[in-house]
Amino acid sequence: MTEASLSVPLRLRVARVLTEVLAPLVVLMTVLLVAGVATAGWPRGLLLGSVGGAVGAGIPLTVLVAGLRTGRYGDRHVTRREERPLLMVIGLISVLTGIGSMAFLGAPRDLLIVMGALLLGVVITLVITLVWKVSAHAACAAGSAVILVNLFGPALLSAAVPVAAVGWSRVALGDHTRAQVIVGTALGVAVVTGTLIATG
Repeated sequence: MTEASLSVPLRLRVARVLTEVLAPLVVLMTVLLVAGVATAGWPRGLLLGSVGGAVGAGIPLTVLVAGLRTGRYGDRHVTRREERPLLMVIGLISVLTGIGSMAFLGAPRDLLIVMGALLLGVVITLVITLVWKVSAHAACAAGSAVILVNLFGPALLSAAVPVAAVGWSRVALGDHTRAQVIVGTALGVAVVTGTLIATG
């Protein structure tokens, strides 16, 4: 650990770790793997989840890394709102491609619904981002928590803990206001819950 890192308050170091570990692309890929196994069994579900994650989240991640190297994006969390729309459009196309790939491979309906909820979340977040910097971290974490509870029951209500943790981290780092985190959380819950009800 460097002297510079030691000079950073512990709360900020913890916030940075939470922000990285619970970043949207990381959460999405993890949830797709879990949902794949839960809905299609092992090892087919792992394959389907991997395809969905690689296409739906892997492509935006590749674009983001390339953009960081060329200076198109200021940081890996795309803090500046004006940098977000293009990446979200790419994410939208990627999720659509992921859904198509998984449907082609015969993914179960429940897994396709998960992807559909993610797609709708990207669309709504994109629209809001055009005028206001809503927290994508919070929206993704909250929506993913709803998916896990839907798949595994009330026992996974503990998924609310990382939702709160990532929300706290975004405010602690000064990347979002409390309002942006609260709206992001509500957005994630509403989109996924609405999708599940509409397709149930």
